Amino acid sequence: MGEPMTLTEWLDRCGWPALWSSHPFTLGYTGWRNADRGVVRADLDAILEVVGFMTLIVGYDPEKRQPSGGDRHAYEWAKSRHQTVDVETFPPPWDVPALEKSAGLVRDGAMVQRVCAAEFPRGYIAHLHPASRGAAQTAAYAAWRCLPVWERPAIVNASKTAGGR
Repeated sequence: MGEPMTLTEWLDRCGWPALWSSHPFTLGYTGWRNADRGVVRADLDAILEVVGFMTLIVGYDPEKRQPSGGDRHAYEWAKSRHQTVDVETFPPPWDVPALEKSAGLVRDGAMVQRVCAAEFPRGYIAHLHPASRGAAQTAAYAAWRCLPVWERPAIVNASKTAGGR
Protein backbone atom coordinates (compact mmCIF):
# COMPACT_ATOMS: atom_id res chain seq x y z
CA MET A 1 0.00 0.00 0.00
CA GLY A 2 1.11 3.53 -0.65
CA GLU A 3 1.48 6.40 1.77
CA PRO A 4 -1.41 6.31 4.31
CA MET A 5 -3.96 9.01 3.65
CA THR A 6 -6.78 10.24 5.87
CA LEU A 7 -10.35 10.34 4.62
CA THR A 8 -10.23 14.14 4.59
CA GLU A 9 -7.01 14.20 2.52
CA TRP A 10 -8.45 11.67 0.06
CA LEU A 11 -11.76 13.55 -0.30
CA ASP A 12 -9.81 16.75 -0.97
CA ARG A 13 -7.92 15.01 -3.80
CA CYS A 14 -11.25 13.74 -5.16
CA GLY A 15 -12.50 17.31 -5.56
CA TRP A 16 -14.76 17.33 -2.52
CA PRO A 17 -16.30 19.83 -1.80
CA ALA A 18 -14.52 22.50 -3.90
CA LEU A 19 -15.62 20.94 -7.21
CA TRP A 20 -19.03 19.95 -5.89
CA SER A 21 -21.86 20.37 -8.32
CA SER A 22 -25.25 18.78 -8.70
CA HIS A 23 -23.52 15.47 -9.49
CA PRO A 24 -23.30 12.72 -6.87
CA PHE A 25 -19.93 11.49 -5.71
CA THR A 26 -18.80 8.61 -7.96
CA LEU A 27 -16.84 5.96 -6.11
CA GLY A 28 -15.10 2.98 -7.68
CA TYR A 29 -14.56 -0.01 -5.42
CA THR A 30 -11.98 -2.80 -5.50
CA GLY A 31 -11.17 -5.18 -2.71
CA TRP A 32 -9.53 -8.41 -1.66
CA ARG A 33 -11.68 -11.52 -1.89
CA ASN A 34 -11.28 -12.15 1.83
CA ALA A 35 -11.84 -8.55 2.94
CA ASP A 36 -13.54 -8.16 6.29
CA ARG A 37 -17.20 -7.16 5.94
CA GLY A 38 -17.04 -4.79 8.92
CA VAL A 39 -13.98 -2.98 7.54
CA VAL A 40 -15.59 -2.51 4.11
CA ARG A 41 -18.88 -1.26 5.57
CA ALA A 42 -17.19 1.09 8.06
CA ASP A 43 -15.05 2.76 5.38
CA LEU A 44 -17.99 3.13 2.98
CA ASP A 45 -20.14 4.52 5.80
CA ALA A 46 -17.43 7.08 6.62
CA ILE A 47 -17.37 8.27 3.00
CA LEU A 48 -21.16 8.37 2.71
CA GLU A 49 -21.46 10.35 5.94
CA VAL A 50 -19.42 13.14 4.34
CA VAL A 51 -20.71 13.07 0.74
CA GLY A 52 -24.38 12.40 1.48
CA PHE A 53 -25.17 10.65 -1.82
CA MET A 54 -23.03 8.55 -4.15
CA THR A 55 -22.88 6.23 -7.10
CA LEU A 56 -20.85 3.11 -6.31
CA ILE A 57 -19.14 1.27 -9.17
CA VAL A 58 -18.33 -2.32 -8.16
CA GLY A 59 -17.15 -5.44 -9.99
CA TYR A 60 -19.83 -7.74 -8.64
CA ASP A 61 -22.24 -10.06 -10.45
CA PRO A 62 -25.55 -10.02 -8.53
CA GLU A 63 -26.99 -12.87 -10.63
CA LYS A 64 -24.13 -15.26 -9.88
CA ARG A 65 -23.37 -13.68 -6.49
CA GLN A 66 -19.68 -13.48 -7.37
CA PRO A 67 -17.04 -12.67 -6.34
CA SER A 68 -17.07 -13.07 -2.60
CA GLY A 69 -15.34 -10.74 -0.19
CA GLY A 70 -14.87 -7.01 -0.67
CA ASP A 71 -16.88 -6.67 -3.89
CA ARG A 72 -19.85 -8.55 -2.41
CA HIS A 73 -19.67 -6.61 0.86
CA ALA A 74 -19.59 -3.29 -1.04
CA TYR A 75 -22.53 -4.31 -3.24
CA GLU A 76 -24.63 -5.48 -0.28
CA TRP A 77 -23.75 -2.30 1.62
CA ALA A 78 -24.92 -0.17 -1.33
CA LYS A 79 -28.17 -2.11 -1.71
CA SER A 80 -28.89 -1.64 2.01
CA ARG A 81 -28.54 2.13 1.53
CA HIS A 82 -30.61 2.42 -1.65
CA GLN A 83 -32.01 5.80 -0.52
CA THR A 84 -28.57 7.44 -0.73
CA VAL A 85 -26.44 5.08 -2.85
CA ASP A 86 -26.93 4.06 -6.47
CA VAL A 87 -24.92 1.00 -7.45
CA GLU A 88 -23.61 0.00 -10.87
CA THR A 89 -22.23 -3.51 -11.23
CA PHE A 90 -19.56 -4.64 -13.66
CA PRO A 91 -19.49 -8.44 -13.87
CA PRO A 92 -16.46 -9.79 -15.72
CA PRO A 93 -17.22 -10.98 -19.27
CA TRP A 94 -16.27 -14.63 -18.69
CA ASP A 95 -18.61 -15.63 -21.53
CA VAL A 96 -16.31 -14.03 -24.13
CA PRO A 97 -14.03 -16.92 -25.15
CA ALA A 98 -11.30 -14.67 -26.58
CA LEU A 99 -10.79 -13.03 -23.17
CA GLU A 100 -10.26 -16.29 -21.26
CA LYS A 101 -8.54 -15.55 -17.96
CA SER A 102 -8.17 -11.83 -18.66
CA ALA A 103 -11.93 -11.16 -18.27
CA GLY A 104 -11.43 -9.92 -14.70
CA LEU A 105 -8.69 -7.53 -15.79
CA VAL A 106 -10.87 -6.24 -18.64
CA ARG A 107 -13.74 -5.67 -16.18
CA ASP A 108 -11.44 -3.84 -13.76
CA GLY A 109 -10.25 -1.55 -16.56
CA ALA A 110 -13.83 -0.83 -17.60
CA MET A 111 -14.70 0.14 -14.02
CA VAL A 112 -11.76 2.54 -13.82
CA GLN A 113 -12.79 4.06 -17.16
CA ARG A 114 -16.38 4.45 -15.90
CA VAL A 115 -15.18 6.37 -12.85
CA CYS A 116 -12.83 8.48 -15.00
CA ALA A 117 -15.76 9.41 -17.24
CA ALA A 118 -17.88 10.60 -14.30
CA GLU A 119 -18.32 14.25 -13.41
CA PHE A 120 -16.41 15.45 -10.36
CA PRO A 121 -16.24 14.56 -7.54
CA ARG A 122 -14.92 11.04 -8.08
CA GLY A 123 -12.43 8.62 -6.57
CA TYR A 124 -11.57 5.00 -5.82
CA ILE A 125 -11.33 2.97 -2.64
CA ALA A 126 -9.22 -0.19 -2.47
CA HIS A 127 -9.32 -2.67 0.41
CA LEU A 128 -5.92 -4.31 0.04
CA HIS A 129 -3.99 -7.20 1.53
CA PRO A 130 -0.54 -8.52 0.55
CA ALA A 131 -2.34 -11.38 -1.28
CA SER A 132 -4.71 -9.06 -3.19
CA ARG A 133 -3.10 -9.05 -6.64
CA GLY A 134 -6.21 -8.11 -8.66
CA ALA A 135 -7.36 -5.37 -6.29
CA ALA A 136 -3.81 -3.98 -6.06
CA GLN A 137 -3.55 -3.92 -9.86
CA THR A 138 -6.91 -2.15 -10.17
CA ALA A 139 -5.85 0.44 -7.56
CA ALA A 140 -2.56 1.01 -9.40
CA TYR A 141 -4.36 1.46 -12.72
CA ALA A 142 -6.87 3.88 -11.16
CA ALA A 143 -4.00 5.93 -9.71
CA TRP A 144 -2.20 5.87 -13.06
CA ARG A 145 -5.40 7.21 -14.63
CA CYS A 146 -5.12 10.11 -12.14
CA LEU A 147 -7.96 8.98 -9.87
CA PRO A 148 -7.40 9.55 -6.16
CA VAL A 149 -7.23 6.09 -4.54
CA TRP A 150 -7.88 5.63 -0.82
CA GLU A 151 -5.93 2.47 0.03
CA ARG A 152 -7.25 0.77 3.13
CA PRO A 153 -6.38 -2.49 4.89
CA ALA A 154 -8.76 -5.31 3.94
CA ILE A 155 -8.80 -6.83 7.40
CA VAL A 156 -8.45 -5.71 10.99
CA ASN A 157 -6.17 -8.53 12.10
CA ALA A 158 -3.11 -8.63 9.84
CA SER A 159 -2.38 -12.24 10.85
CA LYS A 160 -5.30 -13.47 8.69
CA THR A 161 -4.08 -14.74 5.35
CA ALA A 162 -5.54 -16.35 2.26
CA GLY A 163 -5.07 -16.21 -1.48
CA GLY A 164 -7.16 -14.47 -4.08
CA ARG A 165 -8.01 -11.12 -5.49
